[in-house]
Amino acid sequence: MKNRRFWKTFLAFLFIGLVGIEFLVPAMIPLLEEQLQSLPNVPDLPFEVLVINSLIIH
Repeated sequence: MKNRRFWKTFLAFLFIGLVGIEFLVPAMIPLLEEQLQSLPNVPDLPFEVLVINSLIIH
């Protein structure tokens, strides 16, 4: 019974965390574009990959 309660709680917090990340992405895109413009050597990666990478690192 405790194991089932753990998984329900875990999944609830996982869902809340993923929703929080979804709200973070639109706020991050303009900041990332601004940072890329200030770099002398821009990485040759698609913008979507840079956004995902920025989410993972931070």
